[in-house]
Amino acid sequence: MKPGILLFSALITSFFFISSCTKDETTAPAKCLVAGDSVSITIKYRASTDFSNCSNGQYSLAFAKLISDSRCPDGGVCIWAGTAQIGIHLYNGTNVDTLELKKPLKLAINNEFFTFTLETLSPYPSLFAKFDISAYKATISIKK
Repeated sequence: MKPGILLFSALITSFFFISSCTKDETTAPAKCLVAGDSVSITIKYRASTDFSNCSNGQYSLAFAKLISDSRCPDGGVCIWAGTAQIGIHLYNGTNVDTLELKKPLKLAINNEFFTFTLETLSPYPSLFAKFDISAYKATISIKK
């Protein structure tokens, strides 16, 4: 076999191998949940992600708004730890529900129960830095 053809074949094979290893987050497959499963997902402010119940369809969860963030800031002295609350949009293919997430929320979707829990909200408030709202990310646990 000629060295030029061999080199060309190796380059083409390498290209397909490398391109198959990269993953575009916008086209990643939905997280599939069966009874007893849970998954934690991190969503940027004004972004969304998909999850599936494996039988009744796919859902989209969006971090729609920051309702409140009264957590005691780094560098502060507080008598109360404070709380954070966000608004999420849950789209089930036909309807959009707007929900407030502060404590675990149990919700029936197509006759199946899911529990949504706000695990973390970052960045954490600080006395020494101001954050643009677009910097916020929420980690949400979804349990079926």
